[in-house]
Amino acid sequence: MAHMQISTETSTWLLQAKEFLDEARRLRPGPARNELRQVAKVLRELAKLEAHVAVLFRDAANLNLQLCELKRLRDRVRQAQRPARKSQRTSLTGTREEWLAARRHPKPSRSLSSGGAFAPTRWLCARHGH
Repeated sequence: MAHMQISTETSTWLLQAKEFLDEARRLRPGPARNELRQVAKVLRELAKLEAHVAVLFRDAANLNLQLCELKRLRDRVRQAQRPARKSQRTSLTGTREEWLAARRHPKPSRSLSSGGAFAPTRWLCARHGH
């Protein structure tokens, strides 16, 4: 469905409508003639709807082609980024453990002199304003 062609031939509905109108012209005015003209009118409307549907199918096929092209471009971009990602991972020298250790955050030391959680004298002084 990638390359759908729209027919440039006259619609079958229009050809039938023309035949009904030709037949209606041969008849004398009256209910039979009016009925043939009404049928021709309906057939012309069907031909118009068929043309609209053909345009919609063409547009849908174009959208499908555009979507395929976008996916292809996305895949090319991802493939181009892949070596860059690998180089970022392998740019660190050393073992996996060294790499993980470099990523860990150092834990703060909790000594009495640093004023951490285990410094009750400092907490008391700050509380009483001393």
